[in-house]
Amino acid sequence: MNKKTNFVKNILMVVIVLVSIIWLNTFLIEHRDTVQEIVSQFGYIGMFVLAIVSGFNIAIPLPAIGFYPVFTELGYQPILIILILSLGMTIGDSIGYLLGQTGRGFLERTSSKKILKVFHRLYVRHQALPFVLLFFYAAFVPLPNELLIIPMSIAGYRFWQMGAVLFLGNIVFNIVGAFGISAIVSFI
Repeated sequence: MNKKTNFVKNILMVVIVLVSIIWLNTFLIEHRDTVQEIVSQFGYIGMFVLAIVSGFNIAIPLPAIGFYPVFTELGYQPILIILILSLGMTIGDSIGYLLGQTGRGFLERTSSKKILKVFHRLYVRHQALPFVLLFFYAAFVPLPNELLIIPMSIAGYRFWQMGAVLFLGNIVFNIVGAFGISAIVSFI
């Protein structure tokens, strides 16, 4: 298979995934009872799938932690809820990383090499700072993590490097979402 066909295939796959996730997010927002039914039927696995879908939320933000009261009503353990949602959200964030990789491939194939050079210079100059920003962004900013993940992916950061930072940031975000900022202050 040649590079052009492979590139078109990757773009098509990204579009299909994006449309599917946007549809799922819209569906879940409109059908809260369905979420309760899915989680009561499939337990932690259903919760995990919901978290993956909500983890990639660039189009329609749907924080899975918003369903925390539903999950505790069903009798699930708070610590497990937070850990499972955080892991699922981190996996969902990996879709944003793949989107950035596709964007990087696009920039490499087009005449946009200047943009790619800017991202590479940022990567070379600032190795650790983006990880610190990513942690605080994931932990405290209620906007899609993809706003940082995609540019970091284009710049050349590896997902395995970002994954731990995202996971910890998602844990803090979910604790704040479940218990409020007072829980963090009292914990410290």
